[in-house]
Amino acid sequence: MASQPTRIPSIVYFNRATKYFENNDYPNAEINFFLALRLGDLAEPFMSEACNYIGYIKLDSGNYLDAVRYYNRALSSGLLDHAQTVCAKYHRGMANNKLGNYQTVISDLTFAINSGILHPYELGLAYIARGMLRCDHGQYIQAVSDLTLSIDNHLVSSEMEGEARHCRAKSRFELKQYKEALEDISFIIHSDLPEIYLNAVQNILSKFPRDVVLDCFTTGVQRLQAGNYLQAEAYFTAVIFYLDIPEETRALALINRCEVRLKLGKPEPAGVDITGCIDVNLVSPETRAALEKYITIPVSDAVTATEDSTPSCRPG
Repeated sequence: MASQPTRIPSIVYFNRATKYFENNDYPNAEINFFLALRLGDLAEPFMSEACNYIGYIKLDSGNYLDAVRYYNRALSSGLLDHAQTVCAKYHRGMANNKLGNYQTVISDLTFAINSGILHPYELGLAYIARGMLRCDHGQYIQAVSDLTLSIDNHLVSSEMEGEARHCRAKSRFELKQYKEALEDISFIIHSDLPEIYLNAVQNILSKFPRDVVLDCFTTGVQRLQAGNYLQAEAYFTAVIFYLDIPEETRALALINRCEVRLKLGKPEPAGVDITGCIDVNLVSPETRAALEKYITIPVSDAVTATEDSTPSCRPG
């Protein structure tokens, strides 16, 4: 009589799956976690842990709906330990963030942030996600707080920092904290971030009250004289990139910013084309001569810019 095949216990599949997971072999890990769950006799807390693992695999593959479904299963038992619960809520929050489920994201990320056990990098991402959502929902004071903590984290990628600074500039603008918003606008303009970030902050800057931007020129001169070069750079940059400004004022702001950047050890690149942001034909001969001390203006490029064109010169 033939012997019956030996049935592999579900815990064997679970243990095998965790080994695959630890080796970043997510496809085989997922298969074995599914086999462990399908047998129906996987004890707790292993069943909840298996769902937690699968949730992460689904999140990593961009399947956010299934990720949330498995994290819900993992958390519903209440049998995950504290560290596992924090990770599950953090990742569920990130998945729901992709799906736009505002309240769940805020709740989960707040729990994870307050746990005190997130890795600093994950903490920075959590603050960015929560801050951006709060900005989108008009909670500007809380958004500025979260986004400042994410920027001060210094571990997120340059593009994530760009996202954070863009949202913080938007929040500060809505709070009428115009000069504080210029810090982030200037940072992005002087960065190597993709053009989309530059366009986004230029859009914010275009909504500034004109008198605020005109006052930036005076404040920039004061900061330059006081030796506060980073703030001076931000104020002069606002004047240069604001559309509704006389060309003479724009040119004077550029002259002053050139001086500031020399002080900061960041001179304008040789031969930079400034005609995209300043119509040099509309400035006085004295101002043009002063400008040429810092930047060579090719005669052939000194063409009249259209009145409604967006300034396009971008410092290196």
